[in-house]
Amino acid sequence: MSEQPQSLRPATRRAVRKQQRPRTAPVINGPVATYPGFKMLADGTSRVFVEVSRKVDITEHKAQGRVVYRLKGVSVPIRTNRLALLTGFFASPIGRIQLVAEGDDMDLVIDLRAPSTPQHKIIESEGGIVLQVDFPKLAGQPAPAQTAAPPPPGPAKRGTDTTRIQGGSAY
Repeated sequence: MSEQPQSLRPATRRAVRKQQRPRTAPVINGPVATYPGFKMLADGTSRVFVEVSRKVDITEHKAQGRVVYRLKGVSVPIRTNRLALLTGFFASPIGRIQLVAEGDDMDLVIDLRAPSTPQHKIIESEGGIVLQVDFPKLAGQPAPAQTAAPPPPGPAKRGTDTTRIQGGSAY
């Protein structure tokens, strides 16, 4: 059986092609959206936010089960910033948050699990602006209890007792 020369092996050719590709950074001329986030606040309300590198025009569009904020001329070059944030594990009317490119614009899409009336505001920061959207607490949810944290447990104690499990050894 003859062995293929290393230069003809598929894995090697892919590795060579990958090495030959020039790595160029994307050219970004406009404002950039970064760090989309979600936060539960102490009073049971929830907050969605996204940072933008410059001031931009923002429009709000409401539909059944969804609120969309369009940020004009904004790009999202970092792929992980475009991944959806799933918030179903929190007691919040928000089900999912995602940054979606729409032509030259970017949409902050907030899918709702329950009807809600969000309040948005734009906060100026050192690096541009922050779009902040606040949602009231989920209807029917009690206010979070403010209790003191339990004291930390004492140091663990190692025992020397052996316990037999029925039909087996202690090991």
